[in-house]
Amino acid sequence: MALQDLTPQLRTRLHRVEKIVTLFVVLAAVLLLFGFGYYLYDTAARKGWFIPTCRYYTLLMSAEGLKLGDPVVLMGFNVGEITEIEAQPPDSYYKIFIGFGVRQPYYGYIWSDSKLRINSSLLGGRKIELLPGVDGKPTVAERDGRPHQVLDKDKMVPIAKMPKGLYVPALEDAAISDRAQKLINQVEEALPGVFGMTNQVNATLANVVQITSNVNLLLVEAKPILLNAQVITANLTNQNGSLGQWLIPTNLSVRLDATLDSVTNTLTSVNTTIGSVNTTIGSANTVITNVNTQIPEITANLNKILLNVSLITSNLNDQVQDNDSIIGNVNDLLIETEDLLRGLKRHWLLKSAFPTPKLELPPPILEPNIGGGRP
Repeated sequence: MALQDLTPQLRTRLHRVEKIVTLFVVLAAVLLLFGFGYYLYDTAARKGWFIPTCRYYTLLMSAEGLKLGDPVVLMGFNVGEITEIEAQPPDSYYKIFIGFGVRQPYYGYIWSDSKLRINSSLLGGRKIELLPGVDGKPTVAERDGRPHQVLDKDKMVPIAKMPKGLYVPALEDAAISDRAQKLINQVEEALPGVFGMTNQVNATLANVVQITSNVNLLLVEAKPILLNAQVITANLTNQNGSLGQWLIPTNLSVRLDATLDSVTNTLTSVNTTIGSVNTTIGSANTVITNVNTQIPEITANLNKILLNVSLITSNLNDQVQDNDSIIGNVNDLLIETEDLLRGLKRHWLLKSAFPTPKLELPPPILEPNIGGGRP
Protein backbone atom coordinates (compact mmCIF):
# COMPACT_ATOMS: atom_id res chain seq x y z
CA MET A 1 0.00 0.00 0.00
CA ALA A 2 1.43 3.37 -1.08
CA LEU A 3 1.94 6.29 1.27
CA GLN A 4 -0.65 8.36 -0.69
CA ASP A 5 -3.34 5.82 0.12
CA LEU A 6 -3.00 6.58 3.85
CA THR A 7 -5.17 9.02 5.58
CA PRO A 8 -3.75 12.36 6.69
CA GLN A 9 -3.92 11.25 10.30
CA LEU A 10 -1.88 8.10 9.62
CA ARG A 11 0.66 10.03 7.56
CA THR A 12 1.09 12.49 10.45
CA ARG A 13 1.62 9.68 12.94
CA LEU A 14 4.07 7.94 10.62
CA HIS A 15 6.16 11.11 10.29
CA ARG A 16 6.26 11.39 14.07
CA VAL A 17 7.43 7.78 14.41
CA GLU A 18 10.15 8.38 11.79
CA LYS A 19 11.37 11.42 13.69
CA ILE A 20 11.52 9.45 16.96
CA VAL A 21 13.41 6.57 15.33
CA THR A 22 15.83 8.99 13.68
CA LEU A 23 16.40 10.74 17.00
CA PHE A 24 16.99 7.41 18.71
CA VAL A 25 19.51 6.31 16.05
CA VAL A 26 21.35 9.62 16.30
CA LEU A 27 21.41 9.40 20.10
CA ALA A 28 22.73 5.82 19.93
CA ALA A 29 25.45 6.89 17.47
CA VAL A 30 26.44 9.77 19.77
CA LEU A 31 26.59 7.46 22.75
CA LEU A 32 28.64 4.98 20.74
CA LEU A 33 31.08 7.68 19.67
CA PHE A 34 31.28 8.97 23.25
CA GLY A 35 31.97 5.47 24.59
CA PHE A 36 34.59 4.84 21.92
CA GLY A 37 36.24 8.17 22.68
CA TYR A 38 36.25 7.43 26.41
CA TYR A 39 37.74 4.02 25.69
CA LEU A 40 40.47 5.62 23.61
CA TYR A 41 41.13 8.20 26.35
CA ASP A 42 41.25 5.57 29.07
CA THR A 43 43.56 3.38 26.98
CA ALA A 44 45.82 6.34 26.25
CA ALA A 45 45.87 7.28 29.95
CA ARG A 46 46.69 3.71 31.00
CA LYS A 47 49.41 3.36 28.41
CA GLY A 48 50.83 6.79 29.10
CA TRP A 49 50.16 8.32 25.66
CA PHE A 50 49.66 11.72 27.28
CA ILE A 51 52.79 11.45 29.45
CA PRO A 52 56.08 12.72 27.99
CA THR A 53 58.48 9.92 27.11
CA CYS A 54 62.13 9.67 26.18
CA ARG A 55 63.46 7.18 23.66
CA TYR A 56 66.24 4.72 24.48
CA TYR A 57 67.72 1.74 22.66
CA THR A 58 70.03 -1.20 23.20
CA LEU A 59 71.73 -3.89 21.13
CA LEU A 60 71.33 -7.61 21.72
CA MET A 61 72.47 -10.87 20.22
CA SER A 62 68.98 -12.38 20.05
CA ALA A 63 65.38 -11.13 20.16
CA GLU A 64 64.03 -14.45 21.38
CA GLY A 65 61.26 -14.01 23.95
CA LEU A 66 60.83 -10.27 23.20
CA LYS A 67 58.01 -8.67 21.23
CA LEU A 68 56.58 -5.22 20.54
CA GLY A 69 54.59 -3.80 23.42
CA ASP A 70 56.40 -5.77 26.12
CA PRO A 71 56.80 -3.70 29.30
CA VAL A 72 60.09 -2.22 30.46
CA VAL A 73 60.65 -2.54 34.22
CA LEU A 74 62.57 -0.16 36.52
CA MET A 75 62.74 -0.85 40.28
CA GLY A 76 59.63 -3.05 39.96
CA PHE A 77 57.55 -0.44 38.04
CA ASN A 78 56.40 -0.68 34.42
CA VAL A 79 57.99 2.52 33.12
CA GLY A 80 57.65 2.01 29.37
CA GLU A 81 57.33 -0.50 26.57
CA ILE A 82 59.24 -1.86 23.59
CA THR A 83 58.50 0.20 20.49
CA GLU A 84 60.89 -1.23 17.91
CA ILE A 85 62.64 -4.53 17.21
CA GLU A 86 64.86 -4.59 14.12
CA ALA A 87 67.75 -6.65 12.77
CA GLN A 88 71.17 -5.05 12.48
CA PRO A 89 73.35 -5.28 9.37
CA PRO A 90 74.88 -8.76 8.77
CA ASP A 91 78.41 -7.61 9.56
CA SER A 92 77.44 -6.16 12.98
CA TYR A 93 78.55 -7.82 16.19
CA TYR A 94 75.16 -7.26 17.81
CA LYS A 95 72.38 -8.60 15.63
CA ILE A 96 69.23 -7.03 17.14
CA PHE A 97 68.22 -3.37 17.69
CA ILE A 98 65.70 -2.89 20.53
CA GLY A 99 64.05 0.55 20.87
CA PHE A 100 61.88 1.44 23.86
CA GLY A 101 60.42 4.51 25.53
CA VAL A 102 60.56 5.48 29.21
CA ARG A 103 57.83 7.69 30.69
CA GLN A 104 58.21 10.74 32.88
CA PRO A 105 59.54 10.91 35.65
CA TYR A 106 61.26 7.51 35.44
CA TYR A 107 63.80 8.56 32.82
CA GLY A 108 65.30 10.74 35.59
CA TYR A 109 66.65 7.52 37.18
CA ILE A 110 68.54 6.57 34.02
CA TRP A 111 72.06 8.00 34.23
CA SER A 112 75.17 7.57 32.13
CA ASP A 113 76.24 4.49 34.16
CA SER A 114 72.86 2.75 34.01
CA LYS A 115 72.64 -0.76 32.57
CA LEU A 116 69.90 -2.84 30.99
CA ARG A 117 69.42 -6.45 32.04
CA ILE A 118 67.56 -9.12 30.08
CA ASN A 119 65.82 -11.51 32.47
CA SER A 120 64.78 -14.94 31.22
CA SER A 121 61.76 -16.84 32.51
CA LEU A 122 61.26 -20.58 32.75
CA LEU A 123 58.63 -20.55 29.99
CA GLY A 124 61.00 -19.09 27.43
CA GLY A 125 59.97 -15.44 27.68
CA ARG A 126 62.35 -12.60 28.42
CA LYS A 127 61.88 -9.20 30.03
CA ILE A 128 63.82 -5.93 29.93
CA GLU A 129 64.82 -4.46 33.30
CA LEU A 130 66.58 -1.10 33.70
CA LEU A 131 69.11 -0.66 36.50
CA PRO A 132 69.28 2.87 38.02
CA GLY A 133 72.51 4.83 37.84
CA VAL A 134 74.78 5.43 40.83
CA ASP A 135 77.82 7.56 39.96
CA GLY A 136 76.98 8.85 36.49
CA LYS A 137 75.21 11.93 35.12
CA PRO A 138 71.50 12.40 34.32
CA THR A 139 70.74 11.62 30.69
CA VAL A 140 67.72 13.91 30.20
CA ALA A 141 67.19 17.65 30.80
CA GLU A 142 63.61 19.00 30.77
CA ARG A 143 62.05 22.28 29.70
CA ASP A 144 58.42 23.14 30.41
CA GLY A 145 57.88 19.64 31.79
CA ARG A 146 59.04 17.83 28.63
CA PRO A 147 62.40 16.32 27.57
CA HIS A 148 64.47 19.02 25.87
CA GLN A 149 68.10 17.82 25.85
CA VAL A 150 69.80 14.46 26.17
CA LEU A 151 73.32 13.42 27.14
CA ASP A 152 75.58 12.49 24.22
CA LYS A 153 79.27 11.79 25.00
CA ASP A 154 79.25 13.83 28.24
CA LYS A 155 77.55 16.77 26.50
CA MET A 156 73.89 17.78 26.44
CA VAL A 157 72.46 18.06 22.88
CA PRO A 158 68.91 18.77 21.65
CA ILE A 159 66.69 15.74 21.64
CA ALA A 160 65.99 16.18 17.91
CA LYS A 161 69.62 15.22 17.14
CA MET A 162 69.11 11.81 18.73
CA PRO A 163 66.20 10.25 16.77
CA LYS A 164 67.07 6.72 17.88
CA GLY A 165 67.32 7.76 21.50
CA LEU A 166 70.03 7.15 24.07
CA TYR A 167 72.08 3.96 24.10
CA VAL A 168 71.94 1.80 27.23
CA PRO A 169 74.40 -1.13 27.36
CA ALA A 170 72.76 -4.51 27.98
CA LEU A 171 73.67 -7.38 30.28
CA GLU A 172 72.26 -10.24 28.23
CA ASP A 173 71.88 -13.72 29.63
CA ALA A 174 71.70 -16.73 27.39
CA ALA A 175 68.19 -17.63 26.33
CA ILE A 176 66.41 -20.50 28.04
CA SER A 177 66.38 -22.49 24.81
CA ASP A 178 70.15 -22.05 24.40
CA ARG A 179 70.79 -23.12 27.96
CA ALA A 180 68.39 -26.04 27.55
CA GLN A 181 70.18 -27.07 24.35
CA LYS A 182 73.53 -26.84 26.15
CA LEU A 183 72.15 -28.99 28.96
CA ILE A 184 70.83 -31.53 26.43
CA ASN A 185 74.24 -31.65 24.76
CA GLN A 186 75.89 -32.31 28.12
CA VAL A 187 73.35 -35.04 28.84
CA GLU A 188 74.03 -36.62 25.42
CA GLU A 189 77.74 -36.53 26.12
CA ALA A 190 77.19 -38.16 29.51
CA LEU A 191 74.82 -40.87 28.20
CA PRO A 192 77.58 -43.27 27.00
CA GLY A 193 79.13 -43.23 30.46
CA VAL A 194 75.69 -43.80 32.00
CA PHE A 195 75.06 -46.73 29.66
CA GLY A 196 78.49 -48.17 30.46
CA MET A 197 77.74 -47.85 34.17
CA THR A 198 74.39 -49.56 33.59
CA ASN A 199 76.16 -52.45 31.86
CA GLN A 200 78.57 -52.75 34.79
CA VAL A 201 75.64 -52.75 37.22
CA ASN A 202 73.97 -55.52 35.19
CA ALA A 203 77.17 -57.56 35.26
CA THR A 204 77.49 -57.00 39.01
CA LEU A 205 73.88 -58.13 39.53
CA ALA A 206 74.56 -61.27 37.50
CA ASN A 207 77.59 -62.02 39.68
CA VAL A 208 75.49 -61.44 42.80
CA VAL A 209 72.87 -63.94 41.52
CA GLN A 210 75.57 -66.53 40.88
CA ILE A 211 77.07 -65.95 44.33
CA THR A 212 73.68 -66.38 46.02
CA SER A 213 73.13 -69.66 44.14
CA ASN A 214 76.54 -70.89 45.36
CA VAL A 215 75.67 -69.83 48.90
CA ASN A 216 72.43 -71.82 48.70
CA LEU A 217 74.41 -74.92 47.67
CA LEU A 218 76.81 -74.40 50.58
CA LEU A 219 73.88 -74.10 53.00
CA VAL A 220 72.41 -77.37 51.72
CA GLU A 221 75.77 -79.12 52.16
CA ALA A 222 76.26 -77.62 55.66
CA LYS A 223 72.84 -78.77 56.93
CA PRO A 224 74.14 -82.14 58.37
CA ILE A 225 76.99 -80.30 60.13
CA LEU A 226 74.45 -77.98 61.70
CA LEU A 227 72.36 -80.93 62.88
CA ASN A 228 75.43 -82.52 64.55
CA ALA A 229 76.31 -79.20 66.19
CA GLN A 230 72.75 -78.96 67.47
CA VAL A 231 73.02 -82.42 69.10
CA ILE A 232 76.35 -81.51 70.72
CA THR A 233 75.00 -78.22 72.11
CA ALA A 234 71.96 -80.05 73.48
CA ASN A 235 74.29 -82.36 75.41
CA LEU A 236 76.35 -79.43 76.63
CA THR A 237 73.38 -77.44 77.91
CA ASN A 238 71.65 -80.08 80.06
CA GLN A 239 71.32 -79.47 83.80
CA ASN A 240 74.08 -81.96 84.81
CA GLY A 241 76.75 -80.25 82.74
CA SER A 242 77.97 -82.94 80.33
CA LEU A 243 81.11 -81.02 79.31
CA GLY A 244 82.10 -80.60 82.97
CA GLN A 245 81.72 -84.30 83.58
CA TRP A 246 83.91 -85.06 80.57
CA LEU A 247 86.71 -82.73 81.56
CA ILE A 248 86.63 -82.95 85.42
CA PRO A 249 85.83 -86.19 87.40
CA THR A 250 83.63 -86.12 90.52
CA ASN A 251 86.45 -86.52 93.14
CA LEU A 252 88.53 -83.80 91.44
CA SER A 253 85.50 -81.53 91.40
CA VAL A 254 85.09 -81.96 95.22
CA ARG A 255 88.75 -81.11 95.82
CA LEU A 256 88.49 -78.11 93.54
CA ASP A 257 85.43 -76.90 95.47
CA ALA A 258 87.32 -77.16 98.81
CA THR A 259 90.33 -75.37 97.35
CA LEU A 260 88.11 -72.64 95.91
CA ASP A 261 86.37 -72.22 99.31
CA SER A 262 89.71 -71.78 101.10
CA VAL A 263 90.90 -69.36 98.44
CA THR A 264 87.62 -67.46 98.80
CA ASN A 265 88.01 -67.22 102.58
CA THR A 266 91.60 -66.03 102.19
CA LEU A 267 90.51 -63.41 99.69
CA THR A 268 87.74 -62.29 102.06
CA SER A 269 90.23 -61.81 104.93
CA VAL A 270 92.59 -59.99 102.57
CA ASN A 271 89.75 -57.73 101.47
CA THR A 272 88.89 -57.04 105.14
CA THR A 273 92.54 -56.16 105.88
CA ILE A 274 92.66 -53.94 102.81
CA GLY A 275 89.42 -52.25 103.98
CA SER A 276 90.92 -51.51 107.42
CA VAL A 277 94.09 -50.21 105.79
CA ASN A 278 91.99 -48.01 103.51
CA THR A 279 90.10 -46.72 106.56
CA THR A 280 93.40 -45.91 108.33
CA ILE A 281 94.67 -44.18 105.20
CA GLY A 282 91.41 -42.22 105.01
CA SER A 283 91.83 -41.11 108.65
CA ALA A 284 95.43 -40.09 107.97
CA ASN A 285 94.29 -38.19 104.90
CA THR A 286 91.65 -36.45 107.02
CA VAL A 287 94.26 -35.46 109.63
CA ILE A 288 96.62 -34.23 106.91
CA THR A 289 93.76 -32.31 105.33
CA ASN A 290 92.93 -30.68 108.69
CA VAL A 291 96.61 -29.82 109.25
CA ASN A 292 96.83 -28.42 105.75
CA THR A 293 93.74 -26.31 106.37
CA GLN A 294 95.11 -25.08 109.75
CA ILE A 295 98.62 -24.30 108.47
CA PRO A 296 97.55 -21.08 106.70
CA GLU A 297 95.74 -19.91 109.89
CA ILE A 298 98.78 -20.75 112.10
CA THR A 299 101.08 -18.98 109.64
CA ALA A 300 98.83 -15.93 109.69
CA ASN A 301 98.83 -15.90 113.53
CA LEU A 302 102.64 -16.24 113.63
CA ASN A 303 102.93 -13.36 111.21
CA LYS A 304 100.71 -11.26 113.48
CA ILE A 305 102.81 -12.19 116.57
CA LEU A 306 106.06 -11.34 114.77
CA LEU A 307 104.57 -8.02 113.68
CA ASN A 308 103.60 -7.27 117.32
CA VAL A 309 107.09 -8.23 118.59
CA SER A 310 108.63 -5.99 115.95
CA LEU A 311 106.39 -3.13 117.06
CA ILE A 312 107.31 -3.74 120.75
CA THR A 313 111.06 -3.78 120.02
CA SER A 314 110.77 -0.61 117.98
CA ASN A 315 108.88 1.05 120.87
CA LEU A 316 111.53 -0.14 123.38
CA ASN A 317 114.26 1.23 121.16
CA ASP A 318 112.50 4.58 121.00
CA GLN A 319 112.00 4.55 124.81
CA VAL A 320 115.68 3.71 125.45
CA GLN A 321 116.73 6.59 123.26
CA ASP A 322 114.33 8.86 125.19
CA ASN A 323 115.76 7.55 128.53
CA ASP A 324 119.30 8.45 127.42
CA SER A 325 118.20 12.04 126.86
CA ILE A 326 116.36 12.08 130.23
CA ILE A 327 119.44 10.76 132.08
CA GLY A 328 121.58 13.43 130.43
CA ASN A 329 119.14 16.10 131.49
CA VAL A 330 119.12 14.76 135.11
CA ASN A 331 122.92 14.70 135.20
CA ASP A 332 123.08 18.32 134.03
CA LEU A 333 120.49 19.20 136.66
CA LEU A 334 122.56 17.57 139.44
CA ILE A 335 125.72 19.35 138.32
CA GLU A 336 123.94 22.71 138.29
CA THR A 337 122.43 21.96 141.74
CA GLU A 338 125.88 21.14 143.11
CA ASP A 339 127.26 24.42 141.70
CA LEU A 340 124.35 26.27 143.28
CA LEU A 341 125.04 24.71 146.70
CA ARG A 342 128.73 25.54 146.50
CA GLY A 343 127.86 29.14 145.66
CA LEU A 344 125.46 29.32 148.55
CA LYS A 345 128.16 27.93 150.93
CA ARG A 346 130.60 30.64 149.88
CA HIS A 347 128.03 33.44 150.29
CA TRP A 348 128.73 35.58 153.40
CA LEU A 349 125.11 35.56 154.48
CA LEU A 350 124.56 31.81 154.29
CA LYS A 351 128.10 30.70 155.13
CA SER A 352 127.23 30.12 158.80
CA ALA A 353 124.39 27.81 157.87
CA PHE A 354 126.84 25.36 156.37
CA PRO A 355 129.39 24.29 159.04
CA THR A 356 132.81 23.43 157.77
CA PRO A 357 133.64 19.78 158.51
CA LYS A 358 136.83 19.05 160.45
CA LEU A 359 139.42 17.24 158.52
CA GLU A 360 141.02 14.28 160.33
CA LEU A 361 144.62 13.60 159.51
CA PRO A 362 145.52 10.11 158.58
CA PRO A 363 147.77 8.10 160.94
CA PRO A 364 151.53 8.34 160.34
CA ILE A 365 153.13 5.65 158.34
CA LEU A 366 155.84 3.76 160.25
CA GLU A 367 158.84 2.70 158.30
CA PRO A 368 160.08 -0.83 158.92
CA ASN A 369 163.40 -1.46 160.72
CA ILE A 370 165.47 -3.01 158.05
CA GLY A 371 168.84 -3.19 159.98
CA GLY A 372 167.50 -5.30 162.83
CA GLY A 373 168.90 -2.94 165.60
CA ARG A 374 166.93 -1.31 168.30
CA PRO A 375 165.45 1.98 167.78
